[in-house]
Amino acid sequence: MMKLHIFPIAAVLLSYAACTIHAQDWGFLVMTDWHRGEVFATTPDRDSEDYKVRLDTLSHIKRTYGGELVVMPGDVATGKWHRPDYINKYFPGMTNAEAVLKAGNNCFGTIRSLFTDAGYEKVLVAVGDHELGDNYWISGDHKTKSLPQFREAFSNAFNSNQAGSFKYEEMIGSVNARPIGTIYESTSFAHQHKNVLFVTVDVFMKLSQDADFFDATTSEGGEGVVTGSVAGDHLQWFEQVLQEGNKKSSIDHIIVQAHLPILLPTRKSSSSAMSVDGGVESEFWQLMVQYGVSVYLGGEVHTVTATKDPSTNLVQVISRSNFNNGFLKVKVKSSGLEIVAYGEEGPNGRDNRTYSELGQLSLPRDVFDAPTGSGSLKLVDINEPLIYYSFDESMPLIDRPVDGMGTKKVLAPDMIEINGEVAMDSVPNYGEFGQQYDAQIANVELSKGVMGNAAMFSPDSRMSVYSMGPFSGGTAMSYSFWFKTKGPGEMILFHYAPKWALNEGGNKNVFSLTLNDGQPKLYASPTSVLTGQSWDLNDGRWHNIAVIMPRASCRLSEVKMYVDNEQVETESSNDNPNLYLSGSGYIGIGGYGYTEAIAFSISQGIPFEGKIDELYVWGRTVLIAEVARVQKKEFQINETHKCVANEKRFNFETTELEKDWHCARSCRETLSCLGYEIKLKASGKYRCLQFKNRHPRVGKEVTLGNKPNCVVLV
Repeated sequence: MMKLHIFPIAAVLLSYAACTIHAQDWGFLVMTDWHRGEVFATTPDRDSEDYKVRLDTLSHIKRTYGGELVVMPGDVATGKWHRPDYINKYFPGMTNAEAVLKAGNNCFGTIRSLFTDAGYEKVLVAVGDHELGDNYWISGDHKTKSLPQFREAFSNAFNSNQAGSFKYEEMIGSVNARPIGTIYESTSFAHQHKNVLFVTVDVFMKLSQDADFFDATTSEGGEGVVTGSVAGDHLQWFEQVLQEGNKKSSIDHIIVQAHLPILLPTRKSSSSAMSVDGGVESEFWQLMVQYGVSVYLGGEVHTVTATKDPSTNLVQVISRSNFNNGFLKVKVKSSGLEIVAYGEEGPNGRDNRTYSELGQLSLPRDVFDAPTGSGSLKLVDINEPLIYYSFDESMPLIDRPVDGMGTKKVLAPDMIEINGEVAMDSVPNYGEFGQQYDAQIANVELSKGVMGNAAMFSPDSRMSVYSMGPFSGGTAMSYSFWFKTKGPGEMILFHYAPKWALNEGGNKNVFSLTLNDGQPKLYASPTSVLTGQSWDLNDGRWHNIAVIMPRASCRLSEVKMYVDNEQVETESSNDNPNLYLSGSGYIGIGGYGYTEAIAFSISQGIPFEGKIDELYVWGRTVLIAEVARVQKKEFQINETHKCVANEKRFNFETTELEKDWHCARSCRETLSCLGYEIKLKASGKYRCLQFKNRHPRVGKEVTLGNKPNCVVLV
């Protein structure tokens, strides 16, 4: 029988036309990656100090910010209860399965009591990786064998009533509220509260009993025998729920929550950075698009990111609530959803109980009204650079706090160690990922560069990005920057490698660029190397280099390397993998950065000595023409009445010299536009339009004498 598909706009319009106002405005909270229940696994005591402290904070949130219910997209505890040392210490004599079930009942049950005592009778929780012992899942080990017990304990606490029956049994139209007959029947469910249908999905699918699942050609798997996916009967149930939800006139919004991000890249901090296989092309996401889901709520990566589907208004919202240091407040109206992100502030590492607004997101129900966001909930524009360091200025670290960098004692530290050196300052990120991706610096001077200032490195210099990524799996990435050096040896220019061990499965790559006696080399592993041919780039002159993945999950040999706007011939090693980059990695600029502590070395890489300027990172494939536009050199007027054109080796300009004294510059469609465009006016005089602030057509016209001129700043 042919399946009838309702297209997104049609589905939403039908539902919108049929509805009336079903309920007054109301609200709920979202607490993602709460990570605050682990202590209860061994001490399920409601009279303990730990319980009281957490209760005071949650009660304050309830009194101040309200919320009829709480949505929690996973990771409420640590969950590593399968380890033999843990069992011997806390549950001696128990089998692995018994200990996991006992610890889980203790932990999850006490968390549920805690929220009830704070005034939240209804808490909708999705399974996260930590509810299943934390990734990686090795075939046949204690953790993997105990997956049924992890799920049983979770369901006992969050999804069962006092009689032991499943809480959310009310049918959604003609469809069961949960996928009966699957292993997810106690952890995936749909529940209508007032005019919202909440669909909670357990996206952790075990694929094999015997072998790890990993396919670098499609960027799938990589976490052992468990992967992020919704398939088979589970996916069929999900689609049926969405179909029935669209039919019910009492439902204005469908909200889906699961633990893992789907749209990449996202901001990340101290996370294993697991995601749903297939991303935007996955059937799971495409069904949400097809049936007009209002918003997808996820977690895992411990930061806040709002991303819109490339072709529709469906938005993915990833958020953080680690140790109650933030949350989302969602206001539900029949006409749409309004989301506000809050973040903790105060002198203490935890439980300051003071929150400030960080961002807003408006999601209109009408498909013809586009979603809009601001602050931390500003919709990420994937077409723009995610990271951009101009290196024109640095700021005190304390004035540029980064989520996840705090400690138990201090929420926003004023210093951090990078490979033996203390960093107290940051270089601001002016790209889409904003302040969260500032680069922390130690012993780095800012001095004259290609455009404004550049970062000057010595062997003691350190520059690294505390937030992880934005590289992730096979997602196509590109980066570009200027550098100048006379240094010998193999110096590290741009380093990306994981925080922890290279990876448990041994299948994820690094993405690190060095300069070996003037020759660029790109490493995917110690044995997977792409080498640029016949270049002498340590000549003390400014050079621009660009590294571009031409497609997702490309082979190392396919990566394109450009120097001064010319493609470099490259030679790859025999080990030529499809690139699958660790999502839990750090960027180091001019050195290893935060990754120095792991047992991983690229050749005999040494710290960079020289200058780096205008560094960009994109979360997609870029054209070299785009690099050219943002990496143009600066112009100035001088008094010699002689025009110096761009050096031929970096001829990015779109206009030619019309006369021997005329140097015109076109800035159309330019992201970075510093300099002047000289035009001959009808009066016979020349006028110079000056561009400032890196935006085209900003500035003022000045009248010049005859034969004005411009020179390239080198």
